[in-house]
Amino acid sequence: MMQHFAIMPWSYNLIRLRVSSTMKISLALVRIALVTAITFTCFCITAFSGEIQGTVFNGEGSNKLSGVKVQLLETGQKDITDAEGKFVFEGLQPGDYTLLVTALGYRTMTIENVVIGDNQVGGTRINLEKIEFLFNE
Repeated sequence: MMQHFAIMPWSYNLIRLRVSSTMKISLALVRIALVTAITFTCFCITAFSGEIQGTVFNGEGSNKLSGVKVQLLETGQKDITDAEGKFVFEGLQPGDYTLLVTALGYRTMTIENVVIGDNQVGGTRINLEKIEFLFNE
């Protein structure tokens, strides 16, 4: 014996309403999860970033040098000192870094083991040694 079921128009609407409310709840949960993930990611990025900043002086340490190229070897970032001899590298992960400092007329200098911790600013004072040029007459 075969049984036949008739779907009444009111029962179809009930099923449709249940699916819609379930989908709304699911979408709301997905939105909450996305906002939480984005917020957590932004917090993690800013929570573990430090910076290295410094000032470059001539050999005697009396004059600040502008136009000096400072390179962070581990990341490849480069900066040129400003009129006050200052440079800065921001957004660095904790770790050990090496600076390569070059300027025309001065010896190239490598500064190793610049250590940056969580939310730490590493400052350094760099004194470049002037190169004496000898000319044969």
